[in-house]
Amino acid sequence: RKTSEFLVSVPDSFTCHPIVEKVIASRRKSLLSSNGMVDWATAELLALSSLATEGLPVRLSGEDSERGTFAQRHAVWHDVKTGQEYHAIPDRMEVANSPLSELGVV
Repeated sequence: RKTSEFLVSVPDSFTCHPIVEKVIASRRKSLLSSNGMVDWATAELLALSSLATEGLPVRLSGEDSERGTFAQRHAVWHDVKTGQEYHAIPDRMEVANSPLSELGVV
């Protein structure tokens, strides 16, 4: 539960894009469901967040890693009014966009 709170908690003063709101609502619904079924992006973030919550440093890097290639991940949200970023991940987890190359990850 502690790990999943990061993935569905939107700060009161934060205005998400409507598409991101739908992703968060869907994620919240699946996490609260009793059947234990979650989509791939949520499972990925849960796995990485659980490692970070346990104290291990985690870095996810690649092209469009913050949002996810098809807007499924949304580990970093952007306020549509202010442009402010909100990282929906634990402190010890870093998500970084980088060029699509092996050297870009280094």
